[in-house]
Amino acid sequence: MPKLWHLKLEGYAYFITTCLENRRRLCGNPRLARIVMDAVLYGRASGWYLLLAFVVMPDHLHLVVVPRAKTVPAAMRELKTFTAKRVGQRLGSEGKIWQKGYRDFVLDRKASILQKIRYIEANPVRAGLVESAEDYEFSSAGRPELVDWEFYAVP
Repeated sequence: MPKLWHLKLEGYAYFITTCLENRRRLCGNPRLARIVMDAVLYGRASGWYLLLAFVVMPDHLHLVVVPRAKTVPAAMRELKTFTAKRVGQRLGSEGKIWQKGYRDFVLDRKASILQKIRYIEANPVRAGLVESAEDYEFSSAGRPELVDWEFYAVP
């Protein structure tokens, strides 16, 4: 597969998807999903990005972020490297847990951002993991304290 090209635009939201190697369902294990979620929240707390939505699914991760201190490629590299090491420690193995690369799309309208947030937060319901999005522990659904809503105040 050719290397993916990523735009680096300041002030725009990005919809990001990255998958676990061979779509392994490692994050179906709550302890491993927690590692990934904590890393996503660490990136937010460290000012790498504004976090608008996320969901850690058993075999992939979705994010909507607005880059700040780190570009999307730098933040994704940090997230994937850190989580691979931590998950590897938990599993007693070394090696790759994430597929190479990720997909990202620039969201240039508030309507597009809101549509992707709804898509992300409904993902566990569509997958049959929960009946209500708010019941899924590894998501921003119903948890406004985990996301940066002040982004919406910007015209």
